[in-house]
Amino acid sequence: MRAARHSGASRNDLLLFPFAVAALLFTLPTTSSERVRWKPVELAALVLDGRTVEDWQVYQAEERNQFLVRIGRRFLLLDTAKRQAWELDPEQFRSEDDLLVSATVEQLTAESQPENNKVQEPATAAEAAGHEARRERSGLGYPVVRHRWPRRFSTDQWVDRHAGRARLIQVRLTEEGRLLELQISLSLYEQIRR
Repeated sequence: MRAARHSGASRNDLLLFPFAVAALLFTLPTTSSERVRWKPVELAALVLDGRTVEDWQVYQAEERNQFLVRIGRRFLLLDTAKRQAWELDPEQFRSEDDLLVSATVEQLTAESQPENNKVQEPATAAEAAGHEARRERSGLGYPVVRHRWPRRFSTDQWVDRHAGRARLIQVRLTEEGRLLELQISLSLYEQIRR
């Protein structure tokens, strides 16, 4: 009799074991909710100040209104729902197959330290001359960009509309005086849904 009761208890334990494991898994924090997968946009065109860009790639987050634009080594986040543009630290992105993986957009755009907002002025006249020389070599006359991330751009023009079979996004980056234009081809599903 004792053996029968013992085996009955273990049967109940075996029946409850999957539920206990499931409950444990639901209570553990998941890393997928703490990161974003950026999928490359296959059919897109990028124009900066009326000129095409050589080294670029556009990615889209799971949320349809967030785009990550890589221009050379520079990463720009365009949030069309909030009409915000950010420059982000390239070190925050990791490549997995053909995707980019990063922390959530809220974590990427959070101002980390108060000293992050301070603009460092050149300490010497030689440093100031170096900044001026880089500006002249670029031939564009735009202000020198100091690397402090995340950096929110002030924008004075946002256009986000459908233009035929494409989505057109135009953003004027006020500080740099540049106009960024992104054209993304719409899928057949998105064209029908409009």
